[in-house]
Amino acid sequence: MVWRWMYNADYGLLNYFLSLFDKIPFIHINLIEWLRDPHYALPAVIIMSVWRYVGYNAIILLAGMQNIEKQFYDAARVDGASGFQTWRKITVPLLTPQIFFVFVMSLIGSFKVFTEVYVLFAGTPGPLKSAETLVFYILRMSGRVGNGSMRLGLAAAASVVLFGIIFAFTIFQMTVTQKRVHYQ
Repeated sequence: MVWRWMYNADYGLLNYFLSLFDKIPFIHINLIEWLRDPHYALPAVIIMSVWRYVGYNAIILLAGMQNIEKQFYDAARVDGASGFQTWRKITVPLLTPQIFFVFVMSLIGSFKVFTEVYVLFAGTPGPLKSAETLVFYILRMSGRVGNGSMRLGLAAAASVVLFGIIFAFTIFQMTVTQKRVHYQ
């Protein structure tokens, strides 16, 4: 509900910040109809989803960073490594298991976006269905959301396609990025 207020075209927080730029001479910015314009509906959902999961991903990465032993950093300091070299040669390689986990979970999470669309657009898939995700489509076809048409076969087929897409991306990530993941 807070995001619906932030995206409100008349008194939303994002449009308020955009209106501040309008006070600069020679700059005119039109306010954005975030939830009514089909061009901005999906970016609004993306911004909300990224904001929602940044904290979760940051905690996972922070826990991984706290797990790196101090002796690696001490040895790098003795060898004369700069801060960037320490980050590149020690922190990132030792964080690869957590980075891999966050990457896989974020990819899977991006395919199962439903709540954001449902809440932002009050149970509809956005203006002209511009923010309809695959999960929203599946639930709409099954008759569970909106004015669904009870096309259960189509909903089941879309569910299998969603599973196949997530499975293929996960296998691809595991085979390609597994070579770069270093476990202690």
